[in-house]
Amino acid sequence: MRPHYGGKPDEWQALVVGAVAAGLLVATIIGVSLRVAMSMNDRTGDIIRLTPTDRPVSDSDARIPAVIIGDGPEKACMFDLRVMELSGGSLVIDATQFDPVLSYRVHWAGVRTSHDASDCGRAAELRVSADAIAALSMAAAQR
Repeated sequence: MRPHYGGKPDEWQALVVGAVAAGLLVATIIGVSLRVAMSMNDRTGDIIRLTPTDRPVSDSDARIPAVIIGDGPEKACMFDLRVMELSGGSLVIDATQFDPVLSYRVHWAGVRTSHDASDCGRAAELRVSADAIAALSMAAAQR
């Protein structure tokens, strides 16, 4: 004969209380994890500053795509990390966009972002990916 769980009112109550407690624990863990993840993301108003240097810290030939946005048609441009480390500049995060993927609207100000036709210019409103922000943040933090 198999045991019959929940047959007595005390057993039934213990099972319900245990299930509710487990659900609350899971919800709390998820909530805390989301809060920590959100606090680690870059936010509106954050500034990434690349101080000019005589020689680049990065040995990477990384070129990060960006899109110039504004009044006219959108235009692709590139962030060349080595060029930006040599000439310096800063990005201010103006807004975060979540649709269709996480991206940022930023304001760039600096000498140049690239030595070729893909330069974003001295000042521009840009849309960049979360990966671009992460790479530029890491380059700025290496100083």
